[in-house]
Amino acid sequence: MIDPVDGTWNFYSGSTYWCSALALTEAGHDAGTSVGADLAAAPSVDTAGASAADPADTSSGSSPAGPPGAATAGAGASPSSPSGADALADADVLLGAIYQPQEDKLWLGGLLQPATLNGVPIGVDPRQDVGALAAVTYLHPGWLAEPRAAVPWQRAARLPATLRMLGSGSCDLGRVAQGELGVWFQHSCPAWDWLPGKAIVRAAGGGTAVVRVNGLDWFVAGPAGAVQAIQAALESADPAVSGQ
Repeated sequence: MIDPVDGTWNFYSGSTYWCSALALTEAGHDAGTSVGADLAAAPSVDTAGASAADPADTSSGSSPAGPPGAATAGAGASPSSPSGADALADADVLLGAIYQPQEDKLWLGGLLQPATLNGVPIGVDPRQDVGALAAVTYLHPGWLAEPRAAVPWQRAARLPATLRMLGSGSCDLGRVAQGELGVWFQHSCPAWDWLPGKAIVRAAGGGTAVVRVNGLDWFVAGPAGAVQAIQAALESADPAVSGQ
């Protein structure tokens, strides 16, 4: 799958923080990734269309064009009939590639490719303590009024040393893979925003997880210990998981 422009708002506004990304996938879930629920059933959130007023919606994948929770064609097939991008929500990735043209950065990695940046081997930050790391994340303002998204995000966002919102998930994940950024989390990512970077982070020695909380799938990547901490914080906001 190919994402021609990830970071649409940045692209339109003249920022260099956008990229093109692709993933060569195999069918089926990645057995090494923690999955909170059947990922063939993606959350009922708009992950496809963006309004002209907010083109960043197409690059973030977690910003509803309508009310949060409104189902769209990009939101996912039913559990009984997964198809298209949703069937690839957490697929094995043979090769992920992210290219940030205006900074001439090319990240590669996957099951068939060691993690590199412009041909030089890279690795995630070796520190496992999320409290020592910078987290890069995104939550569309429309979700701040929705407790099912806002509460898990707030619990996870309290953990890292600092937070960044930079506007391109794939650019973020490339920098997590090289250790420039520590850990990444975001909900309701379409496969084209997740799989290229996921592959590179894993090839760089990192961990990834997808966990369902309050009906939304959260995607997490970074050092394994930090991923586990973020996942636990997200799950603590779901009574069905935490038992609260």
